[in-house]
Amino acid sequence: MIEKANVRYPPLFTEVSALQPDTTISVSGTVYDIRSAREFTTRKGAQSWVRNAEFRDESGTIHLVLWGG
Repeated sequence: MIEKANVRYPPLFTEVSALQPDTTISVSGTVYDIRSAREFTTRKGAQSWVRNAEFRDESGTIHLVLWGG
């Protein structure tokens, strides 16, 4: 049987300064710079887009590269 519990679990966020390669994490912060999307041709000849952005929390900043779309 499943019953409702009055327990709240706050989300667990990883600080930017603690990020590690090849992990799945959740972050909380601000995207404070989004650059214009640039169109490019993939190796397979298809048109796609790339956009760069900067994400910041209290511990540091990371550079984001957003592909496609």
